[in-house]
Formats: sequence, C-alpha cells, structure tokens
Amino acid sequence: RSVQLRSSRFGSTGWSTCGSTEKGWLPNDFHLKQLARAASEARLRAEEAEAKRKLSPEENPEHIDRLLSVFAFRGYIEGTEMRGITLKQLRQVVMFAKRRCHRWWDTSPPAYSKTAGQDLKASFLNLYHLNAWIIRPA
Repeated sequence: RSVQLRSSRFGSTGWSTCGSTEKGWLPNDFHLKQLARAASEARLRAEEAEAKRKLSPEENPEHIDRLLSVFAFRGYIEGTEMRGITLKQLRQVVMFAKRRCHRWWDTSPPAYSKTAGQDLKASFLNLYHLNAWIIRPA
C-alpha cells in the first residue's frame, strides 16, 4: 500500500508516491543538499549550546536577562545581615529554581561536589547551586 504526498514543501508542486516499495519516507525530489544543510544546521546548534554551557552563570547574557526579568533590582543594602527576604520572595526563588534548574549544571569543582558538571535537578538542588545560578549573578 502506498501513500500519495503533495511535496511542495520540498520544492516541487507535483505529487510523489512514497510507500513500502520505494526508498523510504522521503519524497522523490528530496535532495541530498537539503539533508546536508539540515545536518550542518543541527551541528551548529549543538556547538552553540556547548559554547553557552562553557560560560559561567554570571557570563551568560541570556541567563542574566532572565534573572533581571524575574527579579528586578531594588537597590543595594549595606551589610549582609540586613539583606533578609520575605516568605513570598523565598517562594518566588524556589519556583524559579524548580522551573529553570533543568537548564543548569553543577559549577562546583569535583573536589567539592559529587555532582560536579552534572545537570541539576530539583531533587538535589541546594544553596550552593542557588548561589551560583541566582544569588551571585543577580
């Protein structure tokens, strides 16, 4: 049994037949150049993602922009002991961390953390991770 596909998406306005007797799921006029271009674009996206991963949280402009959009700067407070937060603010930090931590990794060196370099999960997120990803960059 074969299926007729309209393949204008791939540059042709005609009909092509793709079925179990033909070369697979691709339309007849699909070019190898398109496959090579798609593979090249995928490779570039992977390289860009890896380059972003090498940035520390404080150097990543997208991460900083996201933090500033959620946690607006309200002024500098002298003295660490005077920098308390409300329960509502703490809940906001926890919700932000739970939503975003799957994009983060443990920045600690292996000598200090069993999860060094690993992707973070809400199940083992701790204050050291929050310090690296939320407190210090903000």
